[in-house]
Amino acid sequence: EICGPPIGGIIADRLGIDMTFAIGSLVLAGTGGPTRMIDDEDLSRGFSVFLASVVAAEICGPPIGGIIADRLGIDMTFAIGSLVLAGSLIAVYMLVDGRKPDVDATATGVDAEPQERLGFAQGIARLVAHPRFALLTLLYAVPAKMLLTGAVFILVPLAAVEMGATTPEIGRILMIYGIAILLTGPIFARFADRLGSFGFNIALGGLLSGLGLVLVGLYPSLVTLSIAVLMIGLGQSLSIPSQLTFTLDVTETVVRRLGPGQVLGVFRLFERIGSLLGPLIAAALLAITQASSEALLYFGLFSLITAWIASLAFLILGTRNERDALTDYFGEETRHAET
Repeated sequence: EICGPPIGGIIADRLGIDMTFAIGSLVLAGTGGPTRMIDDEDLSRGFSVFLASVVAAEICGPPIGGIIADRLGIDMTFAIGSLVLAGSLIAVYMLVDGRKPDVDATATGVDAEPQERLGFAQGIARLVAHPRFALLTLLYAVPAKMLLTGAVFILVPLAAVEMGATTPEIGRILMIYGIAILLTGPIFARFADRLGSFGFNIALGGLLSGLGLVLVGLYPSLVTLSIAVLMIGLGQSLSIPSQLTFTLDVTETVVRRLGPGQVLGVFRLFERIGSLLGPLIAAALLAITQASSEALLYFGLFSLITAWIASLAFLILGTRNERDALTDYFGEETRHAET
């Protein structure tokens, strides 16, 4: 899961989306798809629809699988799941435009630069050296995934048990997260595309998620726990679709050279690292605090601090390199004049 996204991004840029799906890089091909199939002004909304579809599957899949397992048995459930997966692969291959991306066209008015064919490690090194990409991934994307896997998936159920919740109540509390994303994701993304407020949405999402967890840490109860899960759902609904669009925006010159698939692949690699670190940090906090609500408090403070630092850094640095911005505005003459 960690290595698949960047490798899949390279394949998607070189062979097209349908071949990437056929090879097996399902997640990344779906993530890179909106960059080729949706207009730039609707890109964030396209990502939000993709995210909402994934969340809808996560909500509907387990109950449906449980019903099928009870009625037909586990073996038949796996067989039906395999058929559904095969059908989705066939549908993607037939319906998705699998043409190779146009490497010569640019949407910004700057002369096209040839794409570089960098390998896995070289692409990661190029992007990690990009200061804005590093800020976005390390202080926005990684903490968001850590909150999801560490706080929502592990600490929230444990905190609910400590507060006396039953198993059905824990399930309903966790469903709040998915329902919030499913209902609000496309709405938030539409406004982000219209207003261009991608950075604002990301910062607000991190702050909102952090405030919800701090609330539980200070006033532990099932009510505040439910409110916190709702706030995390709203925060992730605000930030995750905008993160992908904002990544392509702040790394525009790198995207022209490497292709959007490879850039998003490296971005998703760091997201997966955050998903991996979340449970480990949750376990460490539990061992230290011996209380799930207190561990949630530290997760919330971490989210608030990282979102605040990243927002301050982007306010100082801006979203684009000054030289690139001048070149885009005045044309190639500015670059020659500076040299």
